[in-house]
Amino acid sequence: MHRRLIAIVTACVSVAAVEARAQSNKWEILDNSFLVEESFNQEAGVVQNIFTWSRHRSGGWEASFTQEWPAPNLTHQLSYTIPFSKSDGIGGINDVLLNYRYQLLVEGGRRPAVSPRFSLILPSGREADGLGSGVIGLQVNVPASKQFDDLYIHANAGWTWLPGVDSTPHVAGSGIWRMSPMFNVFLEAVAEIDQLLTVSPGFRRGWNFGEHQLVIGAAAPVTRASGVTDVALLTYFPPRFAAPRRPSAAGLPDRPDVTNGTHIVDIGLLQIEMGGLYAHPGTRQHAFGSPFTARVGLTEWLEARIGTDGLVTATDGITRQTGVGNTQIGAKLRLWADPGGVPVLSILPAINLPTADATKGFGSGDRDYLLSVLSGSDIGRHWHVDVNYGIGRIGAGNGEPHFTQHLASTSASVAATDNLNPYAEAFWFSRQDAEGGAMSAVDAGAIYELGARYAVDGGVQMNVSGGSHEVAVFGGVSMVVGDILGNHGVHARQLQHQRRSAARRASTR
Repeated sequence: MHRRLIAIVTACVSVAAVEARAQSNKWEILDNSFLVEESFNQEAGVVQNIFTWSRHRSGGWEASFTQEWPAPNLTHQLSYTIPFSKSDGIGGINDVLLNYRYQLLVEGGRRPAVSPRFSLILPSGREADGLGSGVIGLQVNVPASKQFDDLYIHANAGWTWLPGVDSTPHVAGSGIWRMSPMFNVFLEAVAEIDQLLTVSPGFRRGWNFGEHQLVIGAAAPVTRASGVTDVALLTYFPPRFAAPRRPSAAGLPDRPDVTNGTHIVDIGLLQIEMGGLYAHPGTRQHAFGSPFTARVGLTEWLEARIGTDGLVTATDGITRQTGVGNTQIGAKLRLWADPGGVPVLSILPAINLPTADATKGFGSGDRDYLLSVLSGSDIGRHWHVDVNYGIGRIGAGNGEPHFTQHLASTSASVAATDNLNPYAEAFWFSRQDAEGGAMSAVDAGAIYELGARYAVDGGVQMNVSGGSHEVAVFGGVSMVVGDILGNHGVHARQLQHQRRSAARRASTR
């Protein structure tokens, strides 16, 4: 194996609020390493976005996007990594990582900062095309960081396990020297045992602009691993916001995930939710749907809804079918609410009407009868969890009797900022046709509020059942029509509860 010098230019752009420095020895630039993981979680209100890109001498390339959220502060951090690659004319998404990192130790005195990370590797890449491993895997990494005046030392140790495919331990380390408050030089090294070794010298330079900070850097790694060339571009965006809040109950959409929330649309409000979903189940196979739902609040405990799968199209590379999907009608009933007025238990009965053309494969041609039990709860100031269980009698078509279907799902979301609400979800169907087996899937995305009346959403969904790794992407918009500040319904009870709580606090002073 020959030793080759690999030129790499890494640009790192960051925008961050700069806190007042209590100590003159505190470092101005942290958490901007290129190859080695530093053991600093994001603080409350800070969301970091990282994009990397590398190009091989063969012309192939790799890229990844990572987003990190405090959950809700630096003790716990959630993130996900979505990698992409293209080689020999074949490209697509690779195996996705869902990450959790715990700030086990905060640096102080002789104590280093330590924050172990645990990652679930999802088989989202197509194994047949060399884009994924085809199995669910695990990765563990333990970074430790310690400052010695103008020198910061970072060390990593971890392990990646892909059952039946690979099991690889790795170690990494770096030393960062502070030449001046806003200029650092560093040396990084990463080793995958018995596979590769990379040594990378580089620098980073920063500037403060009021409450913002700009950092750029460059590095030149030397890699011993079959001459692989990596070129990466890193962007870093951690704005600081005021303490996040939960979104208003009037504007929370039930899309885009499978799990339904427990809240009821307020009296007299019309909430419209629409979007698109694109699936790529296999080579030359594509499908698209455009779901639409309208919800209207009838009383403080009841909303009515009507929805449709919208325009549906599917192709197998030879033929294409296009038509309208089925139509759903239903009602959500609030059974139990907490003192603040947010429902924590609701039920959702619904009927699926066969408006789709069964001859095109868009439905069975029979009615479906569904009943779901919805439960949800806030956890702390920032987190919310919903859990659904559903049972249905599903039409089999062709004159066959209906069969029973069970659904279980859970969704967790965090108010990362005043407007941004990322979430992750897992759901399971006992079967989707009379002779079929169970289906499981996971998805992750975010809802972003544009004021009190509008919200946009988007995310990625992956089937993890058996050998099927179908991936879909979706996005949409929700809007509220009506008097969103009306003195009635759930929203009014929430405001009333807040006013009473404030009055009680004032009376005890």
